[in-house]
Amino acid sequence: MLKAIILLGGPNNAQGELSEIVKSRCKTTFEYHLNYPELKILCTGGFGAHFNVTEQAHADYVKAYLTALGVPDTQFLPISESRFTLEDALLAKPILKRLRFLKLY
Repeated sequence: MLKAIILLGGPNNAQGELSEIVKSRCKTTFEYHLNYPELKILCTGGFGAHFNVTEQAHADYVKAYLTALGVPDTQFLPISESRFTLEDALLAKPILKRLRFLKLY
């Protein structure tokens, strides 16, 4: 059974530094990765005046942070460039459906 964790986005500053809440979400995701290495990770977050005004998608910063923690690149699914929480779900669903994921965390 294919399993994935969806990591919701949050704010980063104009230099791309993640907020403390996003870092906390990343650390929890990393712990899941250590305990369940079969889980794939779908990072969400694109652009928006309220959370990311840089030229790089928020999910790319999240992925880089997780990679620095030790998550291998092979664990990541395509990112979802969403603008708000509802869109996180709406854009993640077709990615997960196309790849036939059956269980989400």
